[in-house]
Amino acid sequence: MLRCHCRNAQANPRGHRGLLHGRGLPPRDGLRLALVGLAATRHIMFSAAQFDAAYAQRIGFADGVDADPMAAALTYAGGLARNAPLTIAGTKTLLNGLTMDMGLLTAQVVDAVVNRAVASDDYRDARQAFVEKRAPVFTGK
Repeated sequence: MLRCHCRNAQANPRGHRGLLHGRGLPPRDGLRLALVGLAATRHIMFSAAQFDAAYAQRIGFADGVDADPMAAALTYAGGLARNAPLTIAGTKTLLNGLTMDMGLLTAQVVDAVVNRAVASDDYRDARQAFVEKRAPVFTGK
């Protein structure tokens, strides 16, 4: 669950506390720290407390709480599929560099991400689509 880009937790109307048990989940690559910050990571790791979906959302561990998290994830993915794939990939690179390993985010990496997007067919089509008042057609090229 930590490596997902969007995490939806299942709502439990009974309020059962069992979404995640802190014990046995050592921080991996700083993922938990990047998601929820130092205070929440410290609480999760030290207390080994179980927590419910509402708490997971409040601390940023889950992006949403839904009765059907799979349906919510598919709806979200459908929206992403309509966006520019190079922009999504570039944003992922930049955000990972900012939150996980600052050494990976150099000026050269930022320039490469931006230049790749600006030189793409997708960028050209998006600009033309704006002029023509139509939806762009993204191909990832």
